[in-house]
Amino acid sequence: MFLEVKVPPEDPEALRFLWWEDADFCKPPEEYPMVSHIFSTKDSLSWENYCLKRIVHDNKEIFGEEAVKSVQKDFYVDDL
Repeated sequence: MFLEVKVPPEDPEALRFLWWEDADFCKPPEEYPMVSHIFSTKDSLSWENYCLKRIVHDNKEIFGEEAVKSVQKDFYVDDL
């Protein structure tokens, strides 16, 4: 689920992956901007919950009232 939430294209430096070639920490790391949110950031769960709730809210005519209500009131992380 986390990789389905994209980093806005105008904010590519928000998340980065650092890579040290040959695990040589004496050299500066290579930096790769992330295009998706990742699991281990402090705000990951908040982003994922917000996005899921926003999707069902914006598309309630597709999902139906019961599904929207369940996601908005009974969903926390991945427990529904």
